[in-house]
Amino acid sequence: KNAHLFKYKIKTDSGASLYEIPNNCTGVYSFNLEASRDTPYQYIEAFFYRSKDKHSYSRSSYLGDPNMPIIIDNIAPTFSSEEAVISVDRSTVLPIWSRKALYQASAKDKHKLLYSLSGEDAALLNVDANNGKVYIDDAKIQHTYKFIVTAEDLAGNKAQQKLTIYLNNPPKWIKKWHDCDRKVGIQEISSSCQQGWHNGVSSECDSKSDPAKTRPCAKDGEWSVWSKWSQCKSGWQTCGDNKTGLKTQTRQCSDSWGGKKCEGPSERTEKCTLPICEMGIEEYGRERHDTRDCTDKIGGVVVSLSRGVYVCEVAGSSCPSGWTQYENYTKTKKQSCWIQHSKTWCGGIEGKGDGCTTGEHNWLSNKSLETCTYTKSQSYSTGGWNRDCRDVDYTCTAKVTAVGCY
Repeated sequence: KNAHLFKYKIKTDSGASLYEIPNNCTGVYSFNLEASRDTPYQYIEAFFYRSKDKHSYSRSSYLGDPNMPIIIDNIAPTFSSEEAVISVDRSTVLPIWSRKALYQASAKDKHKLLYSLSGEDAALLNVDANNGKVYIDDAKIQHTYKFIVTAEDLAGNKAQQKLTIYLNNPPKWIKKWHDCDRKVGIQEISSSCQQGWHNGVSSECDSKSDPAKTRPCAKDGEWSVWSKWSQCKSGWQTCGDNKTGLKTQTRQCSDSWGGKKCEGPSERTEKCTLPICEMGIEEYGRERHDTRDCTDKIGGVVVSLSRGVYVCEVAGSSCPSGWTQYENYTKTKKQSCWIQHSKTWCGGIEGKGDGCTTGEHNWLSNKSLETCTYTKSQSYSTGGWNRDCRDVDYTCTAKVTAVGCY
């Protein structure tokens, strides 16, 4: 109590001071003795100075005193082997943060041991000094670690074990997924081989097991390019002198799989001017007349027969030179026909006979000409002065008043 300074000394029977501990006031202090000394240790003497009465005091303890025991140890720890080569599966010690031991150092000794590392790769490792567990302590993982484990007891006795540890792992393909190409719905995969190691020897990936290069992913809908402009039309009409119509463009949206739909219209229109109509139908090697040729050159009238087909209605029974009648398109006027029977041999009298009147179509249409049949009783010679009477049929045909030309 109130001690100002303690000094501990280890002395032999000759009184020589072997060890001095300065400025240690309280607690337990451990120290090593020379294991090879021939002279036995006799006692420990503690000197202290008390500031209260300016006196010095001392206390001695002989070896074997239970209050101040001294253990003399001159036997070194032992490992099972001075050198060892070990193979470790990489997966059993990684990741580093999992704190899975790479190696368990274990030396034998009667008393507590402390472990330390040295050697080529010691800086990449750390060891729990109390239990001998060795851990990887560097993010850069190696496939081979070479180092020395030292076990030391409290008396300073040491033993060492030289270690080579192989960190083994099979080779494997490492996939890298690139961004999804949403235009086509394909995600590309690049793969690289992570080199494998077995007992310090490298190994490569099997090319036959190289993973797939692509896989499907979300696909956005995408518009196709706009189509060509459609034919200019006004209703169903595709031609007409300076008439205004509309033309159309369309586009298609490709299918989407889990992506965005196409935005915007699939069709758009613009105003246009209908072209001059051409007559009839297109024929290989033949130049077609147009509506102006009909009205200005031959004085005809443009008639629309069906959608997109026009003919020139011309008065008369045939088309002008350079023009061709379109199918049987005509206009007709009814026609009346009459004939008188023979006056002799047929029992006829003056004024008797037969006749008929045809039909007509007074608009341009694809029809055959209307006809009707009438009969005449006609005398004929049977040889010499002999004669007889028989019926003869005649055909009456409607009159053509206009034709459709192109």
